[in-house]
Amino acid sequence: MTSKQFDELVKHLADPGDVLQVMSANDELLQLLKTYGVDATKLNANELKIIQDIALKYEVRTPSITTTTVGDSSGIDLTKLADGGISVTPIVGPPTPASGKLITGSTADFSRFPLENKGILGNLDKDGIVEFKINTEGSGIRGTDLFKQMMEHFGGHAKGVKGKWVSGTNLDKVNELTANGVPLEVAITKTWTANRARDAGFGNATLVKPATGLPGAYTDIEVVFTK
Repeated sequence: MTSKQFDELVKHLADPGDVLQVMSANDELLQLLKTYGVDATKLNANELKIIQDIALKYEVRTPSITTTTVGDSSGIDLTKLADGGISVTPIVGPPTPASGKLITGSTADFSRFPLENKGILGNLDKDGIVEFKINTEGSGIRGTDLFKQMMEHFGGHAKGVKGKWVSGTNLDKVNELTANGVPLEVAITKTWTANRARDAGFGNATLVKPATGLPGAYTDIEVVFTK
């Protein structure tokens, strides 16, 4: 590939939004590499290392290729090419003990900011519970869409959704309902996060710890939504 093509490819890979959205599956990665005229048999060790480092940063599996310019020290899996093409490993997790099926999705942190300071950040804790922060106020951006994109990113690695509310829409809703006699355990299921978690298949709400405050005036609530 030419120097210009390689520079454009690296620039594309280095964009977190692009790499998470465009390169989330093996066929998309293959298409992207082809778009920039990548010839796997002609990439040198330095080019492979740059692509590998960027891809691993965002948990995108790099192509396994055969080339005489790369040794075992590069960390690249050297396997034979099929008809001179590129072999790409899809983003999957280990087989689950119960089903033996591969887990699709990524464990990498997720971020999407269509506008400056307006978007969503999410991550998985050690138990696979999604923790996130979202801010779309006054932007016209649909928080529901961002939440859906985040859950699709984590895929089968997500085991639930956590909410920690010390201010904002969710806490306001809980206080509105509990001020009118709705039990706290019911009120938390009527919030925005509860509805989004339910849409994702996590409909059971459990308080992580006793809520701080009184009905209508809670100041700190932690809840986790699971299947």
